[in-house]
Amino acid sequence: MATTLSSSGRSLDPSHFRLVAAELYNHAGDYRVINDLISNITIRESLFLPSLIVEVTISDAINFFESFALIGQEVLVLEFEKHPVISELPLTRRIEVIITEYSDYAKSPTNANQQAYTFKGISSYAYNSKFQKISRAYSGSSTENMARILTDDLYFNQLAVRGTDSTNGRGVINIQEPLKAIEYFRKIARDENGAPFYFFQSLDNIVRIYSLSYLMSKDTNPVYNDYIYLKGYVSAQGTTDDYKERQTRILEVSSKLGLSKVTQSTQGAYASDNNFLDIANKVYRNKTFDYNGENGTKVRSNKISDGNSVLLSNSFQVGKDYSRPLNTLPNAHKEFISTNTLAFGSALNNYNQELQDGIQSLNAFNAKFNTMTHNIELNGDFNLNAGRKLRLLFPKSMEANAYKGFNPEDYETQHIDTLLSGEYLVTSVMHKFEFGEQEDKHICSLEVKKDSVFSEI
Repeated sequence: MATTLSSSGRSLDPSHFRLVAAELYNHAGDYRVINDLISNITIRESLFLPSLIVEVTISDAINFFESFALIGQEVLVLEFEKHPVISELPLTRRIEVIITEYSDYAKSPTNANQQAYTFKGISSYAYNSKFQKISRAYSGSSTENMARILTDDLYFNQLAVRGTDSTNGRGVINIQEPLKAIEYFRKIARDENGAPFYFFQSLDNIVRIYSLSYLMSKDTNPVYNDYIYLKGYVSAQGTTDDYKERQTRILEVSSKLGLSKVTQSTQGAYASDNNFLDIANKVYRNKTFDYNGENGTKVRSNKISDGNSVLLSNSFQVGKDYSRPLNTLPNAHKEFISTNTLAFGSALNNYNQELQDGIQSLNAFNAKFNTMTHNIELNGDFNLNAGRKLRLLFPKSMEANAYKGFNPEDYETQHIDTLLSGEYLVTSVMHKFEFGEQEDKHICSLEVKKDSVFSEI
């Protein structure tokens, strides 16, 4: 768009943003405003990362690296603002990270006085974790212990916990970093459906401990917005309708269809053979997981609302005489875990006993999570965060004349590609802030997933 701001100063382009401040503090406590030195900023958030990761590229023609005495003990504070034409008040985000590495450095091939370098930073609690080791007894639920480590050992209190943790254990944290101990608990944490928990930080700086069931629920995590893959725009430029149209447009997309039932089965998606040996009483137990059986119903209903398909068909059979559905072949995935029921002499479980109760459902949830994956680009939005749920709409491949009749405001079911479309969970976001001579742009690159095809999550 040629014009990015309205007469009131609000953004007419959803990719527009303003870098209010970029302050770099050195080891001596001095700081410099480096707005004019930055060529791009990337902030990554993901369900699978315990902290935001910030990457900044500096274009330096003033010998800033040497003059400001950068020695690897720096703090970066970034403040962004967006004021959409559809919003009365501006939206802001403030990010503070500690620099962990200066990863790339280069001199200009055409100008000996020009240099560029990239540095990366992480949140203060993640940085602090590298300099600590903890070891102590613990008891209670896994999420309670994760929260306790974050607040008591890493001194970070911006925390939200969602989902009911079904674990209740007791044990000893061996000598390790606090964040590694958090991951130790996260691996066994499960909610009432047997679904896993995630520990991650969002662009608003809040650390979240959320269960997958909470994230997938229509009640607790409704769809944030609908996004459509189309080319061309129909609204007049510089209007609120044009802003909304661009805000909900998928700019780029690539997809990975993880439909392989072989891969999913070998990871324990549909059946598994789980073996447990209690070393205290010399008692062996076996638990068989069946996706279509009673112990698999909470993982995912096999029925799809429109009745045209199922998530796992019993008509497809292999095994002996090719007569066995996949959910009746537990040897595809085996687990062997030793337990000790007399470790503490109480009703509380130890770590391996919690695994005994939850490993089969955790494996099933995790194995199916990569069934459908899209990597999409959208115009920037501070509220597009990991853990959001989006509805993506892709038109069917069709002739040009038919395609022209596809109106995103009035689409019909027959226009939609039901394989690719549907509700998806955002698993990671890269907020890319690019600074240009004409205009600055904020683009979000997202990875979104769902655990099935022809259905909503």
